[in-house]
Amino acid sequence: MLAFGQTEQDGTTTGQQPFVETPLRKVHNPVQFYPNPSDDFLMVDIEDKELKNVEIEVYNIIGNVMKVDVEDVSSGMEKQQFKINVRNLSSGYYLLVVNDKENRFKQAYKFQKK
Repeated sequence: MLAFGQTEQDGTTTGQQPFVETPLRKVHNPVQFYPNPSDDFLMVDIEDKELKNVEIEVYNIIGNVMKVDVEDVSSGMEKQQFKINVRNLSSGYYLLVVNDKENRFKQAYKFQKK
């Protein structure tokens, strides 16, 4: 019995697929945030119109959820825009997590609090 990737007596190898090159596609990131590093507020712009039920959370570097105020300021705009108050966070690195469960979108972004 031969295992995956084992060489047979005739020199052929079992279980390997030929390498297939696929073209790279350009991926557009629908989330932009600024300024980074930030002192008081972090602005988050979401350009993807399919992301409708967005939840935003901030985690410290060891994974604890941080309590921050998130304000939706996108009234009348084509894109969604959120203002996150990071004033009370200690200086350091944090993760900004943007989540839309309905559309199965979840991304984490690193930012620095001055």
